[in-house]
Amino acid sequence: MDGARGSQPLEMIAIEGSSTRHATTLNMTPGDAFQLRRGDAWQLWFTAVDPSGRNLVGQGTASEPFPVTMRWVAFEPALSSLIAAPYRPQVGDMVDVSFEVANAGVLPGSVVVQLLDDEGRLLEDTSLWLEPGERQRLVWSAEAWREGDLGWRMTLDVGGVDVPVPLADVSAADSTREGQAAAWVGLGAIAVILAMLSLWLANAQRTSESTKPRVALPPSVEEE
Repeated sequence: MDGARGSQPLEMIAIEGSSTRHATTLNMTPGDAFQLRRGDAWQLWFTAVDPSGRNLVGQGTASEPFPVTMRWVAFEPALSSLIAAPYRPQVGDMVDVSFEVANAGVLPGSVVVQLLDDEGRLLEDTSLWLEPGERQRLVWSAEAWREGDLGWRMTLDVGGVDVPVPLADVSAADSTREGQAAAWVGLGAIAVILAMLSLWLANAQRTSESTKPRVALPPSVEEE
C-alpha cells in the first residue's frame, strides 16, 4: 500500500565475540497517506549485506518477514440484523423496520442511527450509547407511500455504515382486498337496516292488535 512502507537504520550497539548487536526504535504510527483499518497487518523484516556482498537470507528477511502483533482498540458499532415486515408491502401499508446495533469493539461510545429514503430524507433517527459487547434492538414504522423502490437505507455515523433495507418494490393497493372490505361494510349496513325493519313491523303488529274494535253479540233466544 502506498505510504505504508518505511525503513530505519539499525545502529550497532555491541560486539560480542564474532557477533554484533544492533538496535533502533521504529515509529510505526500510520501516516496521513492511508487509514489503518481493522484486519490490517504489520510486517517487519531486515535487510543486510555481509562483507563479501551477500544479502541476508532466512527468517526475518523480506521473503520471511516477522508479523507484528497488534490489538485493535476502538469503538466499533455495527448493524447485526435488519428486517423489514411486510417484505412486499402495498401502497398505504405501514412497514416495521426491526434492527439491532452491536458494539464489537473494546471501547464504549455513542452512535447515531438514521433511516433515510432514496432522496436522503430523514424518516427516523436516534442516538445510542453502547458498552463493549452490548446490543440494542429497536423497531421503527414508516408508511409505504408510493409504488416502486423506496430506496430505504440505514446509516451509522461511526464506521461509515450504510446498509439498504431489505424491502421489495411497493405494489399498488389490492383492489380485491378493498372490494372485500367494502362488501363487508355493505353487508353490515344491510343487516342493520333489516333488523330495524323487523323491529318496526313487530311493533306495528302489536299496536294494530291492541286497537282493533271488538263487537259483543247478544245472547241467543230460544223460540217457543
